[in-house]
Amino acid sequence: MSKLEVDKVVPQSGTTLTVGEAGDTTVINGLGTLPATIGTATQVLAVNAGATGLEYGTAATDLSNLNATNLTSGTVPDLRFPSVLPAAGAQNLTSLQSAALTGALPAISGASLINIPANQGLQNDVATLALHQATFSNATRYNLTNTNVDVYQDSTAIANLVTVARDSAGEFMSTAIESGVITNTNTATAIGGGNIVQDSSAVTNSQDADSSTQTAYTTASSTSGFQTFDWGSSKVISVIDLGKKRANGDATSITISYSTDDLTYTPVNLVGTTQTMVDYVGSQPTLSNFTSSGTADWAVLSSNQDSVIQKLENFTQFTARYLKYTFNSAVWGDANAGYTQTKTYSANYVTGASGSYESTAQTANASTSIVSAVLTYTDNVGTTALNTDLVLEVSADNGVTFTSAPLTAAGSFSSGILQATTSDITVTAGSQIKYKVTFANQAALTKVTQVNGVSLIY
Repeated sequence: MSKLEVDKVVPQSGTTLTVGEAGDTTVINGLGTLPATIGTATQVLAVNAGATGLEYGTAATDLSNLNATNLTSGTVPDLRFPSVLPAAGAQNLTSLQSAALTGALPAISGASLINIPANQGLQNDVATLALHQATFSNATRYNLTNTNVDVYQDSTAIANLVTVARDSAGEFMSTAIESGVITNTNTATAIGGGNIVQDSSAVTNSQDADSSTQTAYTTASSTSGFQTFDWGSSKVISVIDLGKKRANGDATSITISYSTDDLTYTPVNLVGTTQTMVDYVGSQPTLSNFTSSGTADWAVLSSNQDSVIQKLENFTQFTARYLKYTFNSAVWGDANAGYTQTKTYSANYVTGASGSYESTAQTANASTSIVSAVLTYTDNVGTTALNTDLVLEVSADNGVTFTSAPLTAAGSFSSGILQATTSDITVTAGSQIKYKVTFANQAALTKVTQVNGVSLIY
């Protein structure tokens, strides 16, 4: 075998180098046996997979088997992509910039959005706001699209009361039920302001139901004085007997105010006051023009020594120890206008140990199986244990099935009034929404709970 050792072989002419003749077998170390024709129009010479030699492969015009990891540099021309890209998931487009988006995005439907958690805090805030609005506007029970609110302005939205009553003055629900009134005994009387004289039997005369017996009278044709009455301790006043006498002077305008310390006095809100004759001598004048500033006008007594007592009710109840009765003006035939009876009464309450009531049904726009609530209450006496002394249940099937709605203390609603909230309560599905409140462990001297309002969200 012949052996040729050269450093370089170049064509004699042109650029084509021919090794052997047609049909010859050519072997090159590292390349193996070469065919008579090296490659075809569709093949290229490339390093084999093991990087041990060269081989013929598919031409670069066919990249169907090209691994994308080999594209490490350069730019793929735009024309290499189809005009419409195939559909693909966007879950990995985590750094897509909005600036790169052009044109209009398709409309998105929320119909398939499921398992989105409710914002319970926001729901409770909405319900609380509704209760504040109802309280501020003194509204009767009203409804929003998915909310029901009642602050007991009236009794139209409550039912099935068992040993429970609505207090019309305080507008709350409680097992403490009003049963008549009790008389408050005047323990002392006093005068002040000048130009007024107190009768020696003022305490007795102030509550003897006799319009002719005076407790005090003005002097010098002046109404600069006043008379006060002390019950010895604070009382909740719901009825007042008020009288006057003509002794050549006759009061025509008055003010009634109250105090807990005999230092600072607050006018009684007399708006809405009604009156009933208690006793009279001669003419029978009445009071009129009742105001929230504690003022009212007496009609005049016809003749000297005429007297009258009127019983006043349905004013705004108040808690106080002292009552002040002031003549603002009078007509004079002489110097004296007389004060007669000034007697007060407090509501007598009988407290039941337990009781319950329900709301009337509210029709929802659609069937629901979720109800939540905000409840406001007052610890009138003692401290209420939520879910023991005060229990809330809710229903969406018109009370056929009530489901317990555990209450969680949520701080202060307003001065003296607390609030409690529930989470979303799963109930038997329906569209007739109701709630039920149950009281327990109530006693006049140790625990009296008052419910001021309930707001349901469904």
